[in-house]
Amino acid sequence: MRMKSKPSTSLAPVEKVRVAFAHICLGVDQHTLASMYGINPGRVSEAVKAVREAVKNIEEETADD
Repeated sequence: MRMKSKPSTSLAPVEKVRVAFAHICLGVDQHTLASMYGINPGRVSEAVKAVREAVKNIEEETADD
């Protein structure tokens, strides 16, 4: 019997953006993305949160100008 490989514990920065885009813009469920990338669903949630915060910060900075 083959052993499953351990899920990855993190995503590369470019993968975080891809995961967040797929979830926010394309509507792909977080659990589906976690399965596709072989990661814990909490990592998807963290990536989405980080990208949302980054976009919010950029919007705030450009609004101040």
